[in-house]
Amino acid sequence: MVIFLSSSPCVEGSGAMNPLNGFAKALKEALPEPCRCLFLCSSPDDVAATERHAYEMKHNFEISGHSFITYDILDRRNQEQRKELIQEADFLVLAGGHVPTQNDFFKEIGLRTLLKEFKGVVLGISAGSMNSADL
Repeated sequence: MVIFLSSSPCVEGSGAMNPLNGFAKALKEALPEPCRCLFLCSSPDDVAATERHAYEMKHNFEISGHSFITYDILDRRNQEQRKELIQEADFLVLAGGHVPTQNDFFKEIGLRTLLKEFKGVVLGISAGSMNSADL
């Protein structure tokens, strides 16, 4: 597994992946093209906000040269399929948002256990990065 932890992966105002410290290049090299992406929400019951944020990030990835076979969202609507969705993905995006709400959801779906077999790329954004830690 390759893990990127960020506060925000994008250049403010442009949406493009941040080239500082080689981030954009390293992400491009780590991901298969095209890839299967799964966006893990921070607020599983706020469908509108989750979809808005997920598709903003998809657009930002695309303007940075990434392409997708699939781009799915994991939230309350499909959490029963979480194991299959994670197993089928090459790229997991742990969304930014409200840290405690996301942490509760990640615990509820058993994300830590599901990631033990994951061999792809994980990108934590803000809350997603913080919820990657034990403390």
